[in-house]
Amino acid sequence: TYTCINEYTKAIQYLDKALQINNDFLYANYNKAYSYNQLRKYDKASPILNKLIKLYPDFDKSYYQLALCLSEKDKSGDDNYKEIINLCDKFISFHTDDYLGYILKGMTQYDNNEHKEGKNNYIYGNSISPYFSPLNKEIYELWKTIRLMPFSMDIVNLFNQTRIYTATLTKNDHYINNDLKKYIIDIKNKYKSESKSNNGGW
Repeated sequence: TYTCINEYTKAIQYLDKALQINNDFLYANYNKAYSYNQLRKYDKASPILNKLIKLYPDFDKSYYQLALCLSEKDKSGDDNYKEIINLCDKFISFHTDDYLGYILKGMTQYDNNEHKEGKNNYIYGNSISPYFSPLNKEIYELWKTIRLMPFSMDIVNLFNQTRIYTATLTKNDHYINNDLKKYIIDIKNKYKSESKSNNGGW
């Protein structure tokens, strides 16, 4: 399908044709909402996802996509924050071993000053991620060698760096380690210059 090759606008055109036949068709609605999320058209995605949750309450992916949609639109506001957390919890209830729900929940909590809970969920999500676990091992081994940070889990903030994550997909171990060394040195300098780094930051 067009969603598989990131042709989201074309995907929506064909999904609309399917929905003309059956407006409640689960996968056509979900893929349309997913495509709108990828296009950052969150106002169009959210009503579709709300509809799916009412029609198909056991379809887990709708909860995560709606949480992601609301998170990208605006994390602020007590009601919005609670809804995102509730949606993440619902998604996690279907898949306790899926890292996505924990990471989004952790980031949302942290952005709303629940630093301890947010950090714990974020770290746990990364620890069970099939994508981040190999990188986590590389970082930990590098940390043991150069001893730049007081706690190994402090360097979990590396997972937010697209450059480092991309390195794991495109480079061999030698170049990954070189990238990590450079970035960790940058982090060390940042920690020296920012007082907030010692007050529960990532």
